[in-house]
Amino acid sequence: MQIDVIKPGILIRNKNNFIVKAESSVTLIQTENKTIIVDTSVKKAKNEIFDGLKKYNLTPAEIDIVFCTHHHLDHISNNHLFENSKMYINKIEIQSRKHSNLIPLTIIPNKPFQLTKNVLLIDTPGHTLGSTSVIFQLGEIAYVITGDAIPIQNNFLNWVPPFVNVDPNQCLKSMEKIKNIADIIIPGHDEMFKIKS
Repeated sequence: MQIDVIKPGILIRNKNNFIVKAESSVTLIQTENKTIIVDTSVKKAKNEIFDGLKKYNLTPAEIDIVFCTHHHLDHISNNHLFENSKMYINKIEIQSRKHSNLIPLTIIPNKPFQLTKNVLLIDTPGHTLGSTSVIFQLGEIAYVITGDAIPIQNNFLNWVPPFVNVDPNQCLKSMEKIKNIADIIIPGHDEMFKIKS
């Protein structure tokens, strides 16, 4: 079993604090019997995703599951590359979106959901109504892939909600939930970081 960020997330703002570039991280999880991708980023990240998969001798056709942390286009725009994969998203998230990226999605309930033996999905709303984080337990280490519940490490270090949100108080509650679980956080738009020694 293993986990790797095959495409790091990016978030760049201009001097007026407007976002000028946002590309989500793409994370590969390999359990004993499933190969999972969490988020698929923006269309122009396609080759970076292919290269990341090649390091593990994988192609998109060999991915069993794609999980979408939420339904923003900077996290789902390469879903179409994984046409053999079963795709999952939170029920509330899909109900609040008009676009579906033309890919059938399996809807999960808005409560903890065991995706596979070592992969648990938990609701972490605030950035969007249905934002969901992924917990991957690798031995004693809990990795949490947060999507934009924690977009960059500075949100966590300074304890501020994501700039884009539907409910800042819910954001902080979700961050607290993640903090209480995670040993290592993989944020939506930044490098992974360790929070417990």
